[in-house]
Parts: sequence; structure tokens; C-alpha cells
Amino acid sequence: MSMLKWSDSLSVSIAEIDEQHKGLVAMVNRVYDLLVSGASDRPQAIEVIEDMRRYSVDHFGTEEKFMDKFDYPEAPAHKLKHQEFIDKVKEIENGCADGTCILTMDILNYLSDWLVTHINDTDKKLGAFLEDKIE
Repeated sequence: MSMLKWSDSLSVSIAEIDEQHKGLVAMVNRVYDLLVSGASDRPQAIEVIEDMRRYSVDHFGTEEKFMDKFDYPEAPAHKLKHQEFIDKVKEIENGCADGTCILTMDILNYLSDWLVTHINDTDKKLGAFLEDKIE
């Protein structure tokens, strides 16, 4: 079962970025699976959040490489949104690691909503900017 499904409506028309977004969607669905299975306070929860943070850093690095290479004018604001997400995921990760939080629907909704909103409001602008620059 999944909470979030990939669809063409989430495509930014840059294959490398779309593939990475599919990976993030899969991670949101792993969090969902943990919640519905009742394993949200177990080591698997910490692992999936750590994976999401690492994957996000790599993915954002890909986007930021393109921004820098092609002098994307909205890069500073876009990079700030990336950093805010990484900071939030680190906060969740630290809380899960020290036992002060467990994964909840609120956390899952944050991750899912952030991803979809970021793709639709921010990454699609980047995709449109890059479309004629990347072969």
C-alpha cells in the first residue's frame, strides 16, 4: 500500500531529477508502511529517516549542480528551501534516535506535503528553466 503515488503531474521534465523524485516518493511510502504496520518507534523508523536525509542531500546536490552550472536566477531561494527540509529531517532523525519522538502521521504528512508542494511550486520552475539547457 502507498500514501503517495508518482504520476506525470509530478514530472519536472528532467529525467535525472524525476528519477530522484520517484526515490523520495518511495521513501515517503516506506514511512507510511512503518506507520500502518505499527513499527514507527523501532530501529527501522530511524533507518528510513536517515536514508531520507542522505538521499535528500544527494538529490538536492543534483538540483543545485544544475542551478550553479546554468546560473539559475532563483537558486538562493530554492537552496534555502532545500536546507530547511534537511534541517527538519535532521530534527526528526535526532528525535527518533534519542527516543524523544516516534514517527507519526503529522511527520508523514509534513514529508509528503513538503515533497509534493516543493516539486509543484519550486522544482517545476527549475525544470522549465533547464529544459532547453539539458540534453
